[in-house]
Amino acid sequence: MAESEVEDMEETIIIIKETSARGGDVNRIRNDFEDVMGMTKSVPSPRSYFSYPKKPSDSLVPQFSGDVLEGSLSSQSLHSSLKNLKMLTPKQVELRLGQYQKSFKVVDQESKKKSKMSTLDQKLVLGYCTNQIPSNSTIEDDLSQHVVRGENNEIERIFFGVFDGHSGWFCSQKVAQELAPSVAKELDLVRNSRDTKAVIEAIERGFLKLDQRIVHDSVRRVLEHPSKPLACSSLLPAISGSCALLAYIDPRGRDLYVACAGDSRAVMGVREPLEGGGHVWRAVPLSFDQTGMNRWEVKRLKEEHPGEENTVVMRGGVLGGLEPTRAFGVARYKWSREIQEKVFQLFPVYRQPYKNLKTPPYITAKPVVRHQKIRPEDRFLVMATDGLWDKMTSDEVVQLVGDLLDGKTGHDEMVLDREEIQKYKQRRRLAIQASSPPSNALHSGMGEQQEEEELTPLNMAAKGPANQIRKFTYRDQANVSTHLIRNALGGADDDKLAATLSIPSPMSRAYRDDITVTVVFFGQQDTTMALSDAK
Repeated sequence: MAESEVEDMEETIIIIKETSARGGDVNRIRNDFEDVMGMTKSVPSPRSYFSYPKKPSDSLVPQFSGDVLEGSLSSQSLHSSLKNLKMLTPKQVELRLGQYQKSFKVVDQESKKKSKMSTLDQKLVLGYCTNQIPSNSTIEDDLSQHVVRGENNEIERIFFGVFDGHSGWFCSQKVAQELAPSVAKELDLVRNSRDTKAVIEAIERGFLKLDQRIVHDSVRRVLEHPSKPLACSSLLPAISGSCALLAYIDPRGRDLYVACAGDSRAVMGVREPLEGGGHVWRAVPLSFDQTGMNRWEVKRLKEEHPGEENTVVMRGGVLGGLEPTRAFGVARYKWSREIQEKVFQLFPVYRQPYKNLKTPPYITAKPVVRHQKIRPEDRFLVMATDGLWDKMTSDEVVQLVGDLLDGKTGHDEMVLDREEIQKYKQRRRLAIQASSPPSNALHSGMGEQQEEEELTPLNMAAKGPANQIRKFTYRDQANVSTHLIRNALGGADDDKLAATLSIPSPMSRAYRDDITVTVVFFGQQDTTMALSDAK
């Protein structure tokens, strides 16, 4: 990266917001920055010792020469005093990793009085843990948990969501707050909760109606009553955007619905017994990455926009821009050119329409929904934004959680060979197809995507090296989400972990994205580790 680009990155607009893992006030941001920059030894100018690649990579972290180096990185973004970029100490690393971790057991109101769980909850949802690590300042990810209770305080519905915002946090926050209620309202209209098709259609309506309010209803109000203050307050969620991943659990029928719009991902961890004793952990994908790298999404977009086959997806992005093909907000891909030009007059910071914008909308918030019954062998569900999946595969994530639940401690090394794993998956897929037809097809005409069973970095363009040695560690028994984040950013390599977390925003985006992880535990776990610190 050129020096001028590095200088541009240092001129950051910081927006204040108190929620989730987002910052508080200017003093808080200044203190966070000083925690990173000012508590260990100085390192030299990044132009001498750092390399800033245009794309993030697992293997590219700041390289430090020796223990003590002269020089400093100057920043004028908050105040005029000189700051020095320093490596985080081990204590600071632990504080940073655990800052936003949470763990909860799920019980009904009557069970709290009796200090024991109800039979229903005991058989299905045991609890969940969450964690977030910001890379952007302020973090653009968000998450949600909603529980709907009946007349007798019994749990009727549970919703878990993770939301990956882009161009700011405005849309992800709104979707995190309003998506589950929007879906629940549509589910109330379903006469038979056992009608899987009706439930899936209700979930889709909940997504689409919320996006209608965010994108189209807001701009209609602004254009009917033109006002720059109204435009600024009303259109930010529409102009920014967010991917959404929502899991809906119906405990009464042991039903799980996973709705995905974007490139966040849900994976089920299945504990399969072996004939000779013992067990193995298997990753079952419950969503697929909806991006311009997904050939099925590209095919859909080309069919929806005839005559634009050469421009609708370019360089892996819609119209050559945004990579996710489904998302909330992102009005630049949904409003007509006429509306965008009117908005530009009221909201000058709004960017001009794409030159190839002809037949919007190009991006939809309609999710792909998958349904399955929760079985005894289904032990946990991992939901995470793409910051985690940029670093690890679905198989690695499930194995890491499973091993931790099995009581594994210490360190472990594994050689990741993408080509061999691809061959293994292909053999397994052919064996499954030969033995029986698939039982859980994706909704909305996506049955043909069964061959895309797991659209991970393994099956798409590789996001990291094809072959590498992975160094994993097992030390976060109290919170599995923290366990996954630690291993995604460095694992057993403490120096790599500290270096990755030491890089301040916005430079950190060259090495890692915001990461949000929720892990939901089902049934009776054969371990006390999963929720040992739970509230």
